Amino acid sequence: MQVLSGRRAAQAGPTGLPYQAGVPHADGLQVTPRFVHFVANVSRGLGGLGTVRVGLGVSQLDPPTESPFMKKLILFLAALTTLAAHAADLRIEVTVPAQKQAAVLAALFDNSEGFPRGKPLQVATAQPGDGKAVVQFVGLPEGDYAVSVFLDENGNMKLDANVFGVPTELYGFSRNARSALGPPQFADAAFRVGADVSPQAIELK
Repeated sequence: MQVLSGRRAAQAGPTGLPYQAGVPHADGLQVTPRFVHFVANVSRGLGGLGTVRVGLGVSQLDPPTESPFMKKLILFLAALTTLAAHAADLRIEVTVPAQKQAAVLAALFDNSEGFPRGKPLQVATAQPGDGKAVVQFVGLPEGDYAVSVFLDENGNMKLDANVFGVPTELYGFSRNARSALGPPQFADAAFRVGADVSPQAIELK
């Protein structure tokens, strides 16, 4: 006698007649009440996670069908894993006049919008020692970046300037970019961050 799966037990046989528990079928197959009860209990216990198939004494669980949400979640997690694998840490070495002991403030930008006075991607600060301060930006994906740095001599957390807009505190940019007509463009100060990134040296003037 052949034992049927729960799904087939609920369907009609080849002759077009439905299978009924304990009743021999015209095609020679029979579903026992014990089998039907077993399938129902297992299905409830599994919370509907899949279809239980039982045949010839061997049972198995069909994998559940992936929902659109699960597919999106898997893709999102894969993207995060890829992003984390390519994240890099950036070291900025700032040269400061030996007589200056104020805090060094650095801002990191990843596009030209707002550079260098707008909202940065990250900020960092460090105290100089022996004419050098080191700041670090962590977890950066591959891309182009620019850094602005200044010496906060009065501790007000901003670059001070005179009435004409000329800075009165020491400042600098990545690649030591300078412009006679104001701050440099993002493209002039930008550098590439990849899997291997070299420290950036900036001199405050």
